[in-house]
Amino acid sequence: MKSRIKKQIIKLTILSGLIAFIYPIKSVSAQDVEELNNRRQKFLEKYDIDGDGVLSAEEKLNAKEGKQFSKKQKKNRQKFLEQYDQDGDGKLSEDEKAVAKEAHQLKKAEHRNKVIKRFDADGDGILSDSEKENAKNARKKFKRKHEKRY
Repeated sequence: MKSRIKKQIIKLTILSGLIAFIYPIKSVSAQDVEELNNRRQKFLEKYDIDGDGVLSAEEKLNAKEGKQFSKKQKKNRQKFLEQYDQDGDGKLSEDEKAVAKEAHQLKKAEHRNKVIKRFDADGDGILSDSEKENAKNARKKFKRKHEKRY
């Protein structure tokens, strides 16, 4: 049993030596590392819309599809960072993300309440199917009217 293990080790050692001889390992210089870091930074600037230094699933999908962000998206990102990046490092910490998420949820709740107030014809505090349809139609009409501005 031990002799079989020794033979396997010898075979693997010889095989790894051959592989190293056939495919020599290229040394990486500091210049190569700097070039890779620059490329990575440019890639993140292009596709990391929330500026956290990591690509989310949506950002990865956009990068894979080669989508770039519009000036409006970049402007909104900058505005978002200015509002929630309290330490000014250009990234959102976990605490800053939590504050932004809470503010977003509050804004959604306020919007929902406005929609209900505007379209709740029977005043029961809940949108019926017909009231929801009216709200959707009003939104579509608004989008068409303001489409040319964007």
